[in-house]
Amino acid sequence: MKNLFLIAFSIFVFSCKDLPSPPDQDNLSFSREDSIEARELAVWFSGELTAPDSIVTEFLHSLRQLRATFKDSSQLIPNIQSLLANRFLTPWATKTISLKFDSSTAELVRNNQYNGWSLLDPSIRPDSVSRPYIIPWCSAFFSRLFNPWRLVESYSKLPGVVYAVPDFRGFAGGTYPMFPGTYNAEMSYIFVRNHSSIPGPYHYFYYDKGKPYYAGIFSRQANPRPPWWDQARISIDSLTVWQRYR
Repeated sequence: MKNLFLIAFSIFVFSCKDLPSPPDQDNLSFSREDSIEARELAVWFSGELTAPDSIVTEFLHSLRQLRATFKDSSQLIPNIQSLLANRFLTPWATKTISLKFDSSTAELVRNNQYNGWSLLDPSIRPDSVSRPYIIPWCSAFFSRLFNPWRLVESYSKLPGVVYAVPDFRGFAGGTYPMFPGTYNAEMSYIFVRNHSSIPGPYHYFYYDKGKPYYAGIFSRQANPRPPWWDQARISIDSLTVWQRYR
């Protein structure tokens, strides 16, 4: 499987605090929000057109286990339940892309006479398209969740398309609420406090032999740097530097 965004980390050894034992996976329940989050994570993290079921399952179980394990661990992090309630948010919309046409093609799209959609595989044809009225841009909308970078690879080849790009998200003065990563081929996560205003501490969690651990707070100015600093930084940069998404 082609995992474009998986990061190969070096092996580090560091000590951690004794933490609660993770709950039995068989006793975990999943909400609709859990499932949506896991599927969006899988689309982002794998880099594939659609979310591979194996990666969806990995995110679904690892996040649910982490949240269940630490839900009562206020001695580690005050108000930890509200911190872990933060959901992953993709840096781009997953059900729409933007297209720019040349002037003559934009006129065809405007008059519902454009036949280029038929050149696409039926599975990725748009469910609806906004008409370009004043400027030669339109949005293509989808009912399914797709990786928009994979979509624009196909849509940019259509006749008359000058430019195809995902619709990017941003926050005024904030950051993303959660950052996924890997540690020794297992999952890691950063949860951010106050992500929508002035970003608060970046709390780093990782898995080791199937068990979640809390490592501490990430800071770019840390001196000395903890042994997990590089992994946390890579996780953050992989989401905030959009040029790396491709």
